[in-house]
Amino acid sequence: MRIVACGIEGDDETVMLATTLLDHHAAPAAELAALYHERWEIETTCDEVKTHILGPGAALRSKTPNLVFQEIDGLMLAHHAMRRLIHEAAEKVGEDPTGCPSCTPCVSCVAGSSIPAPLPQRAGRRD
Repeated sequence: MRIVACGIEGDDETVMLATTLLDHHAAPAAELAALYHERWEIETTCDEVKTHILGPGAALRSKTPNLVFQEIDGLMLAHHAMRRLIHEAAEKVGEDPTGCPSCTPCVSCVAGSSIPAPLPQRAGRRD
């Protein structure tokens, strides 16, 4: 086991990272620190998709592997769209877009503002 001390940019805090990658030439400490940060970006994205977009306790509805992949692709596209809205809104008001911690308010705002379109009437139908 190898322990790597990672400094956090803009902070005096040091994080200790445990790894089984023992060769410090093949896996330098700075590279491991950057990968650790990227790993948490991925974890945060998965949490936002599962908790805020899909909904807590919800499950994928697709019954075949291809449709499961398609459903996951749709969820990731929805997440990307939410994050882009957050980024653009933050920039518009002069805030740091990377400091927006959650997409929950954005999901609520978009979901609450959707206006359902009327269904087209079939020919021959009279109301």
